Amino acid sequence: AFETPTRNRQSQMTTHSPRDENDPLAPARDRSLTAAAWALADEGRLKEAEAEFWKLMERPPHPDHFRDYGRFLERVGQLDQATILFQKAIDLAERHHDLPALTDAYGSLGHVLRIQGDLAGAEALYRKALAIDEKLGCLEGIAIHYGNLGLVLSARGDLAGAEEMHRKGLAIDEKLGRAEGIANHYGNLANVLKTKGDLAGADDMWRRSVAINDRLKPPFRLTCVKCRQPMRFPLAAFTGKESVNVRCPNPACKAVWTVTKKPAKTKEDREAAEARAIQYGDLGNTLYAKRDLV
Repeated sequence: AFETPTRNRQSQMTTHSPRDENDPLAPARDRSLTAAAWALADEGRLKEAEAEFWKLMERPPHPDHFRDYGRFLERVGQLDQATILFQKAIDLAERHHDLPALTDAYGSLGHVLRIQGDLAGAEALYRKALAIDEKLGCLEGIAIHYGNLGLVLSARGDLAGAEEMHRKGLAIDEKLGRAEGIANHYGNLANVLKTKGDLAGADDMWRRSVAINDRLKPPFRLTCVKCRQPMRFPLAAFTGKESVNVRCPNPACKAVWTVTKKPAKTKEDREAAEARAIQYGDLGNTLYAKRDLV
């Protein structure tokens, strides 16, 4: 599975608008807009999410704005438009020497190029992003770029190189204790080992990946009706309860909402179930290849 660095990694770029220099709350408002847009996108409310991203486009230019809107457009399949925004993010980050924003934009554009079959272009961008995160000492980013390079090398048929990249990324994520990254590396290693004919090794990797993903439960997401601030809380909060009270994290709002259980699965549960089904299916294919039909 492909990964991108965390959305909220702090950019180094300062505001270059006279209006914002007199408004110390501007960066916080930008982060709030971004969070609200992604919350709406995660809920499947794509038109509302895009409207929030457009509000960012009306703000003073910032590479993170172009990158986030680009990732949204990529998610909905508008790859050409996403490419334009990622390139704008790269140009602006390079102009202002904003290294965290630059490595994120390189990785995002690299993903689009990989989808479009430009493996050489994708690899070049991933390696640029890797070099920056090595310079910054960002271990999470390094692990992610190793994994993405592994996907490119695997697609080019360099299975030895792909396995090396995934194992390097796995070692870092194990050191960090980053469960999602570990599960992704296990799954990617399973694909490489299966292609190499190592069915026992692939079986082991798939089982490890599935076990971790079964433990990772997505948080329940909702949006404050009053101020539209995204709110999250663990599904475990519902244990033994039919409803829970959730306070809006926005200090200017602090509204309290009662959330009641619904019998139907949430969108996040369905997506998690679909992801597990894919993994179980891949595990089943490996077992079938081994003729382990029990």
